Amino acid sequence: MAVEPGAVSTPRTVDEFNKIIASAGAKLVIVAFVAPWCGACKSFGPTLARVAKQYPGIVFATVDIDELKALGEAKTVAEVPLFRFFRKGVSLNQFSGANETRLKEAIEKFK
Repeated sequence: MAVEPGAVSTPRTVDEFNKIIASAGAKLVIVAFVAPWCGACKSFGPTLARVAKQYPGIVFATVDIDELKALGEAKTVAEVPLFRFFRKGVSLNQFSGANETRLKEAIEKFK
């Protein structure tokens, strides 16, 4: 799965998710764990797409925890939206809630 700068990828399998994380190398990867029944997740989607365009050097992805239940369980996702930050495959930070200010603050801290 090719990851385009400024775009938000949506892995459909655990293998695709792992490839996104691995292929990013030293780049920051931000994964939004979401669910189709989550109103905040749906309303924050356009904001996440806009933020991804503002930070083309960062890899963004969304994971539907209903579609990829095994991944949601493996990453211990208890509430959505959950934003998890990775670099070189290591989880650096996470927070829950659809909050653009908090997302940008974390990006600035870890980019």
